[in-house]
Amino acid sequence: MNSRIPDHLLGPNQTGQPSQPAFQALRNLAQKQIADRMRQVKTCVQEHPVTGIGMAFCIGVFLGWISKRR
Repeated sequence: MNSRIPDHLLGPNQTGQPSQPAFQALRNLAQKQIADRMRQVKTCVQEHPVTGIGMAFCIGVFLGWISKRR
């Protein structure tokens, strides 16, 4: 029977902490992606302000509907 466990999973003798350079690379990638998404949202809202206001209103109504108590 072939092992179906990928090699990137932790083995029994490995620690649960990622190496520092790998963690920094992952952190930098995440920060870069977050900054890119924030830039996209800002550009979209600046180009279409009415749509941005409408989306914010709908999100607010939806969250209010979810959190209301009966």
